[in-house]
Amino acid sequence: MKKKSRFLAILLSALLTVSLLPSAFAEEEAFDYSAYEKGVTVEKDSASPTGYTATFVYKELPSYTAPGGAALGKLAKVELYSDCLMLFQYEEQASGVGIDKANAHRPEEFKAGMYPAGGNGDTTCYVEMTSLGDGLWGCRVPLSSGAFVYNFRVTDEAGTSLSRLDDPSNPTLTNTATKIHSLSSMVYVPYDAAKQGTGTWADRSAELPQGERTKRGTVETVSYTGADNTQHGLAVYLPAGYDKNRSEPYKVLYLSHGTSGDIYGNELRWMHEGAVANIMDNLIAAGKAEPFVVVTMNNQQYSQGEGHSGPNWKYSDIETDQIDHIMPYVEEHYNVSKTAEGRAYAGLSMGGSTTSNMLMYHPDLFSYYGIWSYANVEGVQGETEQKTLSGLTSKPNIMLAAGSWDFGLSPVKEFGAALEKLGLKYTFLEVPAAHDWECWQLTYANAVENFFWKNSTSAPEPKPEPAPGLSFQDVAEGSPYYDAVRYCVEKGLMTSSGSDSLFAPGAPVTRSALVSVLYGMEGSPAAGGSSFSDVASKAEYASAVKWAQASGLVSGYGDGRFGPDDFVTWEQMLSILYRYADSKGCDVSGQSSVSAAVSDYAKPAAQWAAANHMLPSEFTASRAVVRGQLAVILQQFCETVVK
Repeated sequence: MKKKSRFLAILLSALLTVSLLPSAFAEEEAFDYSAYEKGVTVEKDSASPTGYTATFVYKELPSYTAPGGAALGKLAKVELYSDCLMLFQYEEQASGVGIDKANAHRPEEFKAGMYPAGGNGDTTCYVEMTSLGDGLWGCRVPLSSGAFVYNFRVTDEAGTSLSRLDDPSNPTLTNTATKIHSLSSMVYVPYDAAKQGTGTWADRSAELPQGERTKRGTVETVSYTGADNTQHGLAVYLPAGYDKNRSEPYKVLYLSHGTSGDIYGNELRWMHEGAVANIMDNLIAAGKAEPFVVVTMNNQQYSQGEGHSGPNWKYSDIETDQIDHIMPYVEEHYNVSKTAEGRAYAGLSMGGSTTSNMLMYHPDLFSYYGIWSYANVEGVQGETEQKTLSGLTSKPNIMLAAGSWDFGLSPVKEFGAALEKLGLKYTFLEVPAAHDWECWQLTYANAVENFFWKNSTSAPEPKPEPAPGLSFQDVAEGSPYYDAVRYCVEKGLMTSSGSDSLFAPGAPVTRSALVSVLYGMEGSPAAGGSSFSDVASKAEYASAVKWAQASGLVSGYGDGRFGPDDFVTWEQMLSILYRYADSKGCDVSGQSSVSAAVSDYAKPAAQWAAANHMLPSEFTASRAVVRGQLAVILQQFCETVVK
């Protein structure tokens, strides 16, 4: 099977897709689909590497018409496909590097520490389906936790293909006012901790439909007259129990989409593919978010124009449409806030740029700005824009986010650096994903739980007084990280994550951040120059990396790179701490056995860490370390090793 896989990979290397073998399991050809309904069925499966298997049964349509108008003949092949089913891991696909199909793993190769990602044709996963007769086709795919988009491609006997077909037995969301529908069907998979691991991003249950219908909000689809005097669609999420006559208006988030293949229908994609309604239902029901209204819109009709950021998007028209048409419509028809304190704006990709423009040109309209997967870097460098932002008397709440393999990561970071120079604080989130729905689902859930109206300038809900020395809103007393975070903050080892009120315990730690902590513990001594090609001399972490290299704590990847922005794995962190302890003359002779798989170079460090009770009960050497875990390890390290 492995030899066949390698042969196929070589044979298809010139194609723009990563193909999956026809069957996800060896016994696929003999599998009995007769008990399965048309559409998709997800069930627990001990044979699946994720603990769950999705069984797809596709029913042929009566006829198919190709884009040129010709009818397809008898189908010879049907394929299920998605740009978010292939799997990647940090030890192969480094953060900040565009996603590479050479690093892709098939769904049946899943193991803890792998993440679904894609977002482009280069990493599309195709699964050839088995003909079941009577116009039915079937396939089975093991999937990890969360919400996944999928479509079908059909090919007739003459070789003519038609793609981007949704599942007729599992249709997409439709705007009842405009009759436009979203673009992909959805499949939802539960979480199995034993097989999928307990990493920060492993459990994506928040993306699944709420089990109890009584707790579900509703999504209304409507149309309004836009700036171009034509009808455009909106989708409006109303939380469970929404009361149009409530004395206090609901806070409202306006959520912008990016570019897609269709000019119309983008107002549906956040709600459908982005799982916004599910995420809202789950987090509100869990008490992790207050009920608020979400409005999603389609801006794509305002392309190919001049304004704010060049020829591709006419952002000035988008802003006019939002301010003069969408907001008045929503405020007239729904019980939502009409003041900045109760409004937020966010968006993905092109919508991220739109949000950055809203911040620069309309900073008084919203109290929260979520700039995700792209930003107007050129705009923020303008003299007028900088004067506006630096002169703000009321500081807005800003969240920047992107995927580790997202082409929008770099501009988002550049935009953040510009904000810092202007004295504006922000929170930053990097998730294990590319420029895709896997990125935006994680980002949105994190923003709802940790960002929107968590630091509001309006009257907040009463909160208990924090314990002395620790006032982070996202590290509550009683949390597993509380004591360790307090220790690290009081000792000056770690600080906030960009906002004074947030520590971000679930955010991954970069390699440069780890050595910076140790550098600070040493009193920030002078050090010689670094020979790493990817460590700029003016980088804020440059001195720390120089010191760590000169002290023999780090040696890089062996190709001249250090990878300062890569997430540090457990085995990398333990190796660095082991060398640091040894350099200080600490006893590193203690060794205990480690059952988890560990790279040869890191085995002594892992065994030493085990002897000093510094390994978590569920230890995966290649998994990224998060800030809360680092705080725990630093406290243990300081109290038991470096006394």
